Amino acid sequence: MAAKYDLFENPDNSTRKSGYHPRLLKVLPASEDEICKNISSSCSVTTADIAGVMEALYQSIIDNLMMGRKVYIPKLGRFSVTLEADNCETYKSNPRNLKVKKICFVPSKKLRESMNSMDFSRHRRLKDENDSE
Repeated sequence: MAAKYDLFENPDNSTRKSGYHPRLLKVLPASEDEICKNISSSCSVTTADIAGVMEALYQSIIDNLMMGRKVYIPKLGRFSVTLEADNCETYKSNPRNLKVKKICFVPSKKLRESMNSMDFSRHRRLKDENDSE
């Protein structure tokens, strides 16, 4: 099934030239149940077992990230954590309000390459008074 996209006008503050850019249309995300059923249908593991493994994987990722480790899952990618804090006056001072800024995900080369075969289908919106062409 092809992923649906449409063209959207570039914002005025964009670094892009004036015109339009493609964007995937929002669709419902795949639920845990759907993913478990899809995996189960392609192997001999039950959906309940897959759900258990997914929960264990989730907890393992959290445990490793909390130890400051990067987590690499073959064929999927790498998870890591970035930090933020108030500005330190000197190198020897301890940062105040140190916390996790974000959890980063970098897809593996294999995952990125597999997306090269993605099919697209343009969805054209009905023209309304807000559209300018």
